[in-house]
Amino acid sequence: MESGRLNEVLENAIWHEKEDAEHNDALRQVIPYMVIMSQEGKVLTYPRSGSEGRLHGNWSIGIGGHIEKEDGDYETGRIRELEEELNLKESQIVKSEPQPGFIVCHETEVDRVHLGVVYLLTVDRDDPQLTEEISEFDWLSHDELMQMSLDNKLEEWSEIAFDRLAVKIARKALQNEMAGHRK
Repeated sequence: MESGRLNEVLENAIWHEKEDAEHNDALRQVIPYMVIMSQEGKVLTYPRSGSEGRLHGNWSIGIGGHIEKEDGDYETGRIRELEEELNLKESQIVKSEPQPGFIVCHETEVDRVHLGVVYLLTVDRDDPQLTEEISEFDWLSHDELMQMSLDNKLEEWSEIAFDRLAVKIARKALQNEMAGHRK
């Protein structure tokens, strides 16, 4: 996805309080959905808990949440979400891939009121930390994520994001494996 499409969405956005938008299918809240990958090509994966009870019981590969009015703008809110959920600072991001696209679903009550903006961020494995929002996580390989997908353990947005990013994740793991054989 080019940044022009995101800019177009943000320019046409109208602020609504979260409480008003959460149960109004006529409104879509723009949510950053950041997939965190280690330099070794493993993806941070965690069981859903935290404030969104409608998602509990699923596993996720996406970090993100609601942009708040106090953030002032989307990008500030996106960075705030990284800090809140994983104590990650923008300076700790080694690489930020262009967004592979939007997530628009209609299946669940949660889906119908949110629009996800997917990011792929590469970080050092030691940087993310447990928080109140994410109290456990693991780093999973492409194959392990594929198995979770086949076992229907991923939330729907994670399924969509993984489908879009699977080639990039597998390529990174293969590059690391090949580099290890050359040593």
